[in-house]
Amino acid sequence: MNKFAPGSLPLVIATLLLLVSAAACSDDTPAEATATLTILAGTVEMADASGDFQPAVDGASLDAGDTVRTGPNGRAEISYFEGSTTRLDFGTTFHITFLEIDDDGTTTISAEQVTGNSYSRVIELVNARSRFDIETLLPSPRFRAPSMPC
Repeated sequence: MNKFAPGSLPLVIATLLLLVSAAACSDDTPAEATATLTILAGTVEMADASGDFQPAVDGASLDAGDTVRTGPNGRAEISYFEGSTTRLDFGTTFHITFLEIDDDGTTTISAEQVTGNSYSRVIELVNARSRFDIETLLPSPRFRAPSMPC
């Protein structure tokens, strides 16, 4: 005795295959938190946690612990996993200290600018716990407000 209506067996099999493949594809592991290096001009070097600098390769993947250094004619851009970017001017040393994306989408990007200049474009943060921090190890510049006439 057949429990299924004629022609419904392929539909049942297709539904089961769809459910099994959806379960296999649903990975609760957070997206990989990496960054990508783009060489814009000149000499750019990178080092992993060992600290040994090598010539950088355009499109290289950067992880926490990696350092990028631009030469006197070098320019580079770091594109982070969540869409923000940091441009490195000539003579800049930039160390990525922390890259993370949590299960709830909270993102954390932390870096140290050891020397030189950088310019960052930060996308809208996902939530109040998300962070994008760059610590400068250089003295902070001081600005004086112009005097205003009374």
